[in-house]
Amino acid sequence: MKATLFEPTKAAWLTVPAGAVYSGLSGRLLQNAIAAGLVRSSIVKMPNAKRGRRLIERASLDRWIEQGVGERADLPHLADNCARQAGRPRTKKSNRKG
Repeated sequence: MKATLFEPTKAAWLTVPAGAVYSGLSGRLLQNAIAAGLVRSSIVKMPNAKRGRRLIERASLDRWIEQGVGERADLPHLADNCARQAGRPRTKKSNRKG
């Protein structure tokens, strides 16, 4: 019998790499979200062990992602790039040095 592939969408808890694959976000961003208290996580380790495995609660990751639904990007340079691609004039002059 062949082993089946792990399906992260069915697991209640995900490792950081699995959470990154599941969400499409980087592992670094997930670590920052955990540190900021935006996503619940747990470190699973044996008694007296110095190291363990950090797991992310999938439901809290989903909630955090869903909080951003309908939000506008707060990055003016993205709006300028989108306008240029659509053939519209830029919204305002960029402050970046070229």
